[in-house]
Amino acid sequence: MTDVLAMIGGFAKVLLNLAFLMFIPGFAVSLVFYPYLSDITVFERVVFSGVASIATTLVALLLLDVGLGVETGPGITLLTLIIISVAALFLWRLECVLLKKFVNIPSAVPLQSQIYRRFWQIIHQISNFLKNINSQVVSRIRKQKTLLKKDRD
Repeated sequence: MTDVLAMIGGFAKVLLNLAFLMFIPGFAVSLVFYPYLSDITVFERVVFSGVASIATTLVALLLLDVGLGVETGPGITLLTLIIISVAALFLWRLECVLLKKFVNIPSAVPLQSQIYRRFWQIIHQISNFLKNINSQVVSRIRKQKTLLKKDRD
């Protein structure tokens, strides 16, 4: 019975660490850049959260290890990610309060939201460009395969 509880506890610890490593800090950062849940779709928020979480983790660990000379381990990493998440949530809440206070003023929309909306537009354009190139390459490869088959016959 003790082994089962230890295994469940270990599994819960792994899930919590993975959540803090791969999602929670990025979600907090995404709330800072897009303060309202309706600013971006759920899929975009999940993707942004994953990427931002990995980037936040890497930058925090590099800052701790290289910049400050602190030896990093699982406990310090988790504590750092919790602090970053709480700070980002504090900034998000502050931003929401300020946006509600100045909601009638058009210039009250944070500049960072405008910048990141434009950033996502550029990312979508690059993604469409890469998809187009990928489809062209695939069609060329298929064409070459058919030509090779014809040459063999």
